[in-house]
Amino acid sequence: KVGKKASCFDFGSVEEVYAKLDEEIAEVKAAAESGDQDAVAEELGDLLFAAVNVARMQDVDPEEALLRATQKFMKRFALVEQMAGTALKTMSIEDMTALWNKAKEQTKSS
Repeated sequence: KVGKKASCFDFGSVEEVYAKLDEEIAEVKAAAESGDQDAVAEELGDLLFAAVNVARMQDVDPEEALLRATQKFMKRFALVEQMAGTALKTMSIEDMTALWNKAKEQTKSS
C-alpha cells in the first residue's frame, strides 16, 4: 500500500529500479561487514522496499509473489528432506546442494 502511495516518486524505468536493488544489496553487505545489526535491519528493509517497487513496476503483486516463492521453497525443501533419508544437519553443504538441485529439477513445472 505504501509503495502504491509513493508511486509518484517512481523511477523512470524498471532498469533504474534494478540499479537501486544493486545499490541496496551493496548497502546491506556494507552494514553486515560493519557488524551493526540495526544498520543491517534498516538496509534489508530498504532492499525489500526496492524489490516491492520492481514488483509493482512489473505489475506483480509482491505479497502473492512472496507467497508463491515460499510455497515453492517449502515443496522443494520437503523433497530434499525426503531424498536425504537422514538429518540435513549431518550432511555437507555440497550434498544438500546436490539434493536441492535435484528437487529443483523435479519441481520446475509445478
